[in-house]
Amino acid sequence: MTITIEIPPDLDRKLRDEAERQGLSVDDYARRLLEERLSETEAPPFWATATPEEWLRAFDDWMDSHDATLPPLSAAAVSRESFYGERG
Repeated sequence: MTITIEIPPDLDRKLRDEAERQGLSVDDYARRLLEERLSETEAPPFWATATPEEWLRAFDDWMDSHDATLPPLSAAAVSRESFYGERG
């Protein structure tokens, strides 16, 4: 489907600048904007409608998706110093 629309020069400039910043053609960037906007009007996201029981079930499913046989990280591996080194 092809759509032709007239947009004001300032909006054209913003569209082109943002498409370039994202490394996309203007057509691809405009298509992405439309897809994102229109998908918002479909079903509401999980977090907006989930009951506490659904959250718990989703969390349990997420936990079960990880390999339980992997060893835990050491305290040193998750310490502030291991993340920030001399900066922290």
